[in-house]
Amino acid sequence: MDNFQQRIQLLIDRHGRKALSEATGISTTQLHRLRTGSDTTRENLIRLSDATGTEFLWLGKGEGPMYSDGTPAPTMPTAPAPEFSKDEIEIVELFRKADLSLKLQVFQLLKGGSPHQGGISAAGHGTNIVSSGDGSIAAAGNVKKGSDQ
Repeated sequence: MDNFQQRIQLLIDRHGRKALSEATGISTTQLHRLRTGSDTTRENLIRLSDATGTEFLWLGKGEGPMYSDGTPAPTMPTAPAPEFSKDEIEIVELFRKADLSLKLQVFQLLKGGSPHQGGISAAGHGTNIVSSGDGSIAAAGNVKKGSDQ
């Protein structure tokens, strides 16, 4: 396991983010940042190593056994990278930028529900998600919902 983010994720999976935070004094927000690629300090590595019983060298560099008793780290399966179309990539990028309420509404639409007939207004964002009734959705700027059209 030669990726620091994978090693942090493994520790979070095994110990739980909240429990790991409490045991190390590292905030759950900082643990999330470490899992997504932020740099850390030597002190944080020591805290994580001490709290989880993992070897400092394994945690920091991915070298040697995971534990002092010689237990090796599990191997991570390598899945082929999924191939996404340009449309799928654009949808993911738009979704990431959306606020939580819009994300929840899109999620409801994708699961087959429709919180509003004729579309969902993304108030203040200038973009609406419109359901055509045939299961397809579209993002459009300044579209009014339902009977307001």
